[in-house]
Amino acid sequence: MDATSVQQQSQSQAPTPPTKRSWMQGPLPEIFGYVGAALVASAGLNFIAQSWEQWSFVVRVSLISVAAVLLYAAALAILGLAGWRSGLNEPDHANRRRLVAVLLAFAAVLVGALAAVVLDEQGLLDYDVGNAWILVPAALAFTGAALGAWLAPGVVATLAVAGTSAWFGISFIVTIAGEGSEWWYPLVATAFGALWLAAAPRILQAPQLSEALGMAWLLMFLGPPALADPNDQLAGVTDSQAASIWVSRGLLILLAVVALTLFARGATWPWAVGGVIAATMAATAIAGQTLGWVAALLVAGVVLLALSGLLLAVRRRSETKEGESHTVGSGNPA
Repeated sequence: MDATSVQQQSQSQAPTPPTKRSWMQGPLPEIFGYVGAALVASAGLNFIAQSWEQWSFVVRVSLISVAAVLLYAAALAILGLAGWRSGLNEPDHANRRRLVAVLLAFAAVLVGALAAVVLDEQGLLDYDVGNAWILVPAALAFTGAALGAWLAPGVVATLAVAGTSAWFGISFIVTIAGEGSEWWYPLVATAFGALWLAAAPRILQAPQLSEALGMAWLLMFLGPPALADPNDQLAGVTDSQAASIWVSRGLLILLAVVALTLFARGATWPWAVGGVIAATMAATAIAGQTLGWVAALLVAGVVLLALSGLLLAVRRRSETKEGESHTVGSGNPA
């Protein structure tokens, strides 16, 4: 073996350096768009919730049904354009796959909500021991999420399955929550947790799973105090507690900056998702203090949607300029 072949072999065995990308590359614009759309939807749902009890059963069912049908119709249309499941999972259709996963995840939750509204109207949704009807909405939502994970596997589908399985687990615990059965609680919760931890590494890479869990813990600890109102006189917020609220908000902003910077330099998706959520929590907390909760959700969502559109526009412009420069550099007429 000559020196050249030895050098080539050593280079091929060398570890691949982490991917470097600019701030506008990757799925970051999509993440901004998805979170922004979720916040706008949350603002709408909060507004609807204020008068939900005044609406008739027919109006409630119609509203949820139409929303679910629209989401499933949009998902089916995108599936058809991508060549159904086999075509959707091609690398070229990664954006469409993520969009289908988001649509199916929201649709699955709406199916569960629709079942809950119908069962509640029939008087079957009482959270009593042994009432198996409360398992139906969670089971339907879980089935829809699992279908989404099969059609469009990925991060969103995985999180949807995790969330709906937790919904089912909590409902199941309620059905056995009779006196004398308390010792079952930790066993059932541990069983669901063990099943998820065993399945998650098969869906996600282990480093991504670890980073996602770490980011979740940070957001769980910093989020609740950051969203509290430091001027709440009824809650008797002390000066020390008010200071901790603002410290939590500052740390959320710092976490968002660090996480999004790391993602732009090649880190995996948990950093992008966690960074956007951290920034959203901080913005919602600060805006909600002056504008109110619903208005804060709406403002934060609109801002994220605008940022998503701006990033996509800048990306297209950059790609167009690169294409023109390559054309000119090759000697072809521009």
